[in-house]
Amino acid sequence: MSLSVAEYVVRREMAKNEEVIIGPGKVKMTRPTLVAIYQIFYSVQTIVYHAGAQTQRDFTRPINNSIKTVLRCLGISENIFIRSRTYF
Repeated sequence: MSLSVAEYVVRREMAKNEEVIIGPGKVKMTRPTLVAIYQIFYSVQTIVYHAGAQTQRDFTRPINNSIKTVLRCLGISENIFIRSRTYF
C-alpha cells in the first residue's frame, strides 16, 4: 500500500510541475507506474571504500535527472543511497 502512495505522490508532483522522466526503454513518461519507478532506480550503483576506521560511500557514476526528479517528488535526499548505515 505504501508503494501505491509513493506512485501517487510522484505522479501528482510531476503533473503539478509538468515534468517528464525517461523510463525503462528510453520511454518518456509523465505518469510513471510503480514498476517503472522501481526500474529507473535499478541503475543506481554505489561503491564503498574502507580506509582504516573510516568508510566512504559514493556513486559509481552521477545519478540521472529522472532519478533526481522522482526523489525530489518524494522529498528524499539524493544521498539516501550513500549515507552511512549508522543513520538508519
